[in-house]
Amino acid sequence: MIAFRGQGAIEFFLIAGFILLATSVLLTQADRQIQGTSSLNNVLVARSALDLEASALRYVYLSGNYTTISQRVFIPVGAQCFYFEDAKSRMYCIVPGAARKVVGDALDIPRPTISANCYRSGWVTLRTMNNVSILQVTCT
Repeated sequence: MIAFRGQGAIEFFLIAGFILLATSVLLTQADRQIQGTSSLNNVLVARSALDLEASALRYVYLSGNYTTISQRVFIPVGAQCFYFEDAKSRMYCIVPGAARKVVGDALDIPRPTISANCYRSGWVTLRTMNNVSILQVTCT
């Protein structure tokens, strides 16, 4: 009887190679799913910040002069929020990885003055005020 000494080693390396290939494919797919979920999460967080500020602007506008609301919101890393579209009277955010800008609902109020330091990411304290019918948003 002739013994095949290398047969076991060849089979071992074939099986190990197949397992490594399958693991590599699965990890690549998992990474794509995580990136897609992260991008969607950033869009939803940005939209939530827009909705909170829109509610504050409406409340302050309807409550009259010298009304002020302060709230703390999170802006996703790399996102720039609270830009205002005059044509449609709504705010929007630019979020990295999103296919297009994230827009909020129409406000139907006068254009607010938004401080330049509001266009940043991370935790932001928004102070929304009605100063003699002029809506102002400042951030700290």
